[in-house]
Amino acid sequence: MALALNVLGGRRSRARDYGSAASYFGQLSSFYCSNDWTRLEVPMLDLFARCLKHLDRKQDFCRIGLRILAKTTSRQPLLHHHTVLEVNHFLQDVIDVSSRLEQPVSTPLHLHFEGVYFDPYIQHSGDRDGFRTSLSLRNIMSAAFEAQHIRVKLVCIDEEQRCDIWMTSQGPTLLQRGVSHVILQSTVMCQAWYRIERVEIRSANIVFTHDMTAPTNDASSDGLPISDDVLQLNSTRVLVWPDKAAFEARLALCKFIHLGKPRSIEVLISSGRNKVSHGRVSIRACSAGLRLHTAETNIVSGNCVILRNAQAGSIDFGTMDARSKTTLRMPYGIDSDLSEIKIRVDVSYTVEEVGYQFNCTEELPIRLPLSVNVQDNFQARVLFSNFKVDTANSIPMRIGDYTMHSTKAFQVTLPALSNAPLTIFARQPLSLVAQIRQRRHETSDTRMSVSTEKTLMLRIQYACLDQEIGTTLENALLEALNESEFGDLSRLLVTVLGKALLSALSPQDLETTGLLGEIQMSSFEQDLWQPVLNGLHPDRRDKTAQWLAKWQAVSTSGILWLID
Repeated sequence: MALALNVLGGRRSRARDYGSAASYFGQLSSFYCSNDWTRLEVPMLDLFARCLKHLDRKQDFCRIGLRILAKTTSRQPLLHHHTVLEVNHFLQDVIDVSSRLEQPVSTPLHLHFEGVYFDPYIQHSGDRDGFRTSLSLRNIMSAAFEAQHIRVKLVCIDEEQRCDIWMTSQGPTLLQRGVSHVILQSTVMCQAWYRIERVEIRSANIVFTHDMTAPTNDASSDGLPISDDVLQLNSTRVLVWPDKAAFEARLALCKFIHLGKPRSIEVLISSGRNKVSHGRVSIRACSAGLRLHTAETNIVSGNCVILRNAQAGSIDFGTMDARSKTTLRMPYGIDSDLSEIKIRVDVSYTVEEVGYQFNCTEELPIRLPLSVNVQDNFQARVLFSNFKVDTANSIPMRIGDYTMHSTKAFQVTLPALSNAPLTIFARQPLSLVAQIRQRRHETSDTRMSVSTEKTLMLRIQYACLDQEIGTTLENALLEALNESEFGDLSRLLVTVLGKALLSALSPQDLETTGLLGEIQMSSFEQDLWQPVLNGLHPDRRDKTAQWLAKWQAVSTSGILWLID
C-alpha cells in the first residue's frame, strides 16, 4: 500500500496535479509517523511540503515545514547528517512564506531549541530606568535565522500586584546554529517577585513559544522529549526592584485631616535622574466602596503642572527636571466602613522620547489613630471644656503641639504644652482644659460680623509611634547604605525593613521605645533579610548578608530618637 501511494504521488506530481500528489504524500507521511519510521517520514514530508507550496497553501506549508525542521535537528544526529543538505532551505522558505500570512503560526520552542536558560538576577544600566537580564539558548535546527524579537513574559507572584512585565530584545537578533546569548530589557518597573509565564521567539509570522501555563508532559505531541532546561523555566523566580536613582511614585495619606471636610490621598513623585518631558498618572481604586475624585486633583508641591486634557481616571503632568519632586493631592470618599483602602497607581512617563512605566499597589490605613472626647462645664461667664486625647488602638502616640485659636466671638485660654513632644499611651489619655469666654461687643454692626465667624476648632499635631520608628530606622539604614558599596540596593532593603515593622514590634516594644526614646534592634530577627537576599546574585548575596548582619549588630544597642 505504501509503495502504491508513493508511485501514485510521484506520477501526480510530475503531471503537476499537486492536489492529488499532496493527498498521497500526506497519507504516506502519517503512516510512517504512526509507525515511528522517521527516516522514511521526512522525505515524504519534504515532497508533501513542495506540493503545498505549489498549491499556495501557505498555512499548511508552514506547518509541515516546521514539522520537518523539528525532525531533522541535531538532537537526532543520524537523521540530521543525512538530511541537512536536503532540508536546510526549509527554514528560510517557511519564514518567507509566513510573512504573507494574516495570522502567526506557533510551534513549541523545545522542538527547535535546547539549553534554554534565563538569568534570574537582574541588572540595572546605571544611566536609565528599567532593568535587563539575558537569555541563553541553543539553536538545534539546520540553519541560522533572524528573529525580529525575542520576548519573555514575567508574571507577578503576588496576586495583589497583578503586574505583567515583557522583557524584549532590542532589534533583530541573528540566531546562529549553536548557542546564542540575547540581552533582554524592560522599561516597566514594579517591585515584586516574578515567575516566567511565556517565552517567544518570532521571525516574520513564525513564533517559537513555550507557555508555562500549558499542561506539561514529559514528551511533546510529536513524541520528542522536553528537555530539562525548558522544564526548569517553570520554577525560575525573579526579583525585580528599581535602583536608587530611578523614577519613583508612592502613595500616602494627606497629613492634614479636617473632620468636616473630605479626606485626601497624596501621590509623591520623584523624577530621580530623569528629565521627564511628560507623563500620566492612572489611579484605580481596588477597595469596594472607594471613590477617587481624580478631577479634583491639584499639585501641593513641586514645579510640575497638570495638563487638563487627561482621560477619565488619569492625570497628565508636564515637564519634571532631574532630581525634582512633585506631590499630587486627590480627595476620596468611601461608601462603606473601611479600615484601610487599597489603591493601584500606574505612572507612564517619557524620557528622551523613550516611554517608561512605574507601577505600585499600596494599602493605606484610614482609621484615625486617636480619639478626642470633650466634657463641657458651663459657668456663669466661662465655659470649661475638658478634652481627653487618647489612642484609638494599642500604638502609642506623640503629641507635638495643640492649639485652639480665639475668634471675634470667643476668647480661648489653653495651657501650653510643656516638654514637647509628649508621648501618650493606651488608656492614659492627655487631658486638656480650655477656658472659653464670650467677648462683649458694643455695636450691632460688630455683632453682625461676629455671627459670620468660624466655629472654634481644636488642632492637634500628632505622630504615631510606629511611623516614627519606621522613619528613624529607614533613614539610618539609608544613610549607612549610601556610605557603602551597596547603595544601589537601598530601595530594595529599605522596603523590606519597612514591612518588617508591621510584624516585628509588639505593643510592649512600642511602649518601651516610647518611654526610653530608643529603638531596640533586637526586636528584629536576624534573618529578616533572607527572603529578599535570595533574589540577588550568589556572589553579591553573601557580601550583602554580612554587611546587613554587621549593621544590625552595631545598632543592637538602640538608635537614639532624634527630635526634629
